[in-house]
Parts: sequence; C-alpha cells; structure tokens
Amino acid sequence: MKELLARLFSRPALSAEMIAASLFANVLALASPIFVIQVLNRYVAHGVDATLATLTAGVAIAIAIALELAFRHLRMRISASVNASYDRAVAQGAFGTLITAKSAAIEQLPPGIRQEMVAGAEKLQVAYNATNICTVLDVPFALLFIGVLYLLNPSIAIVVSCFVAFGFLVSVITLATLRKPSREMQMTGGKRGGIVGTAIQSGDTVRAFNGGAFLRDQWKDETGVFHKLYRTVTGRQGFVQSFGMTAQALMSVAVIVVGALQVVAGTMDVGAMIGANILGARALGPIIKFAMLSEPLARARQALNLFQEFAKLPREKSEGTALSEYKGSIDFQDVAFVHPGSKTPMFESVNLRLEPGSVLVFSGSNGAGKTTMARLLVGLLEPTRGKILADGVDLQQIAPDIVDKLVRKSVLGVRFY
Repeated sequence: MKELLARLFSRPALSAEMIAASLFANVLALASPIFVIQVLNRYVAHGVDATLATLTAGVAIAIAIALELAFRHLRMRISASVNASYDRAVAQGAFGTLITAKSAAIEQLPPGIRQEMVAGAEKLQVAYNATNICTVLDVPFALLFIGVLYLLNPSIAIVVSCFVAFGFLVSVITLATLRKPSREMQMTGGKRGGIVGTAIQSGDTVRAFNGGAFLRDQWKDETGVFHKLYRTVTGRQGFVQSFGMTAQALMSVAVIVVGALQVVAGTMDVGAMIGANILGARALGPIIKFAMLSEPLARARQALNLFQEFAKLPREKSEGTALSEYKGSIDFQDVAFVHPGSKTPMFESVNLRLEPGSVLVFSGSNGAGKTTMARLLVGLLEPTRGKILADGVDLQQIAPDIVDKLVRKSVLGVRFY
C-alpha cells in the first residue's frame, strides 16, 4: 500500500477529488436497495394508492443511479491523470538507474535481472492502473454499507461484517503468501531472459564452441522452475476467485435465512430483508475485488523491491574537475585491480607514464586484462588501489564530458592486441 499512498500524495489535490468522488459514488449506491425497500413495502403492500409516490421515487432513484455512474467515471479519469505522470517518472527512473549505475556494479547482475528491473515499471503500471486504484478506494466504504445495515437490522449487519472481515483476511493472507513465489518467479524469469539474450546476441559464439546443449539444459531447468512457480501463483489466484463467488453465495443465503426468521417473527418486513441482501452484496463486493488483485499487487511489490536494490547501486559522477587545457599525459601510480568476487588481482602495482603522442601496446591472450585496462583508461572502472592521473588530475575526479576529450586525445595512442 506504500506505492498507492505515494501515488496519491504525488498529486494531493487530484487525489482528494478522487476520494470525494468515491464517497459520493458509494453514498449514491444506497439508492438501489432503498428503492427496492420502498417498492416492496409501500407499493406492493398498499396497492394502487401509492402508485404516484412510487413512480416519483423511481424517477429520483434513476437520477441518483445516473449520478453514481458519473461519479465513478469521474474518479476513473482523475485516477488516470494521477497515474500518468507517476508512471512516466517510474519508467524514466528505472531506465535512468540502468544507464547511470557504475559499470562494475551493474555488471554483477545478470542481464535478465536488469531487464526485469526496467520491465518492473510496466508491472507497477498494470497493478496500479486506474481501475485497480478505484477498487482499493472502495474497500473502506464497505463500512458505510455495514453501518446502514446496522441501522436497518443489527443481526444481519453482524452476519455481513463476519463475511467482510473474513474476506479481507483471506485477501491479506493471499497477498502475503504470494510474495515469495512471485519473487522467485521474477528471478527465474530474469535468468530465462538472460539465456534467451545469450542465444540471440551470441549465436555464433554458442555454435562455434558447441554450447547449444548447455544452454538447452539451462533453459529446461529454469523453465521447469518457472512453470512450477507459475502454477502455484495462478492456483492461489484461482482459489481467491472461487472463494469470492462462494462467499457471496453463502452470505446471501445467511442474510436471507436470518431475515426470513425475523420476517416470520414480525420484527422485519420483506422489503427490508431484500434490501439488506443488496446492501450486504455491496459491502462484500469491493473486498472480493481487492482479493483478486493479490497476484498483480504481489508482482508490483517485487518490482518495487528490485527498484530499491538497484537504487543502492553506486552511480556514475555527474560533476567533476576540469582544467583549462589538457596535454594528454596519463600516469599509473601503484594501480591494482581485482574483479569483484575474484581472489587474485588482475593487475598489481602498475606504475607507468604515457607521454602525449607516445604509443603503448598491450598484448596478451584472452582474459589477460586488455579490455579491463582499456576500461580503466576511460574511467568505466575504478582501480582497486592506486590512481590513474590525466595531466596530474585523478581520472575519477574529472568531469564526465571532459573524459571523452581525454580519451580521443590520449588513448588513441594506445593499441590493444
């Protein structure tokens, strides 16, 4: 619910209008059961003498129902307006994190997980769309219908309250139990995405080194896990839907039974009993709809958790030092570099000076560190120890737009073989 509150507080004025529209829409929803009670108790009971009054009430009720539709449509449009800017900001923030995080940090994450992080913005958009937000806003108004029921008949109000409370409890429990499989399914989906990316982007390498069998085995294992998790999630979601239909049917039976006993006892009339049944359905309806949102809300929760993990990654600097003129000299001072997770350094105690206009050749076999050295030279990686200086200034302190000029001026004289 933190995400919902964040969206509402992002546009407080519009959110207040949306909540007001929800209040009016739910108050006007009382028109239908009141109309039923009036027709059954006045028109049916007293015959033709009350025809004019009944028809007049019917016209007023019809206007009220039309107003309910108008308020519901209005809050839907307001909700869409609140979401529009927020969804754009989330999508831009997710992609911005992807392209501004430091290379050494972002590369520790599988490519599929990076894709999942960007795709998480779409999951949030789906989970917190205008329709779903309106559904969540309707949940507290179940108390409104229960309150009217209590004024009409306390016994039936207690029955409906029990069903509403139980339905809400099932919703919360289902949402909690879906978090773990949703998280695992997200991670597995990221791994599957990485396998597909490897097969597409590195197809020639896979064929040249006969890696197809390995990728097929990986795909088979991850797909098996993914489908198992998917069945778990959809199974629980199917249970919630079945529970909703059953709960509504059982509540209707309970309300009719309690009402019928009181009608026979003379403490309640038929019109009030039918109206109470409609009010009970109005109270339980939002709870059942909320329960059916468990799966998309769980997915959205995992997307938010992934955003938070990505937000912790160190970012590339946006500002730095600049000299009025660069000659192009580069100095390595006791430079060492160790890849994250590696036990041995790739470079150790490297000291050299590259004069402007000079040529330096790096040669070695695959994995010797040529690419790593190039990335250190252009500032994509930071030395584990020591410094790389450009005209006496630490490369990590130079403004990013200046680094590009240094690369063109200095590193053009470096050859990697």
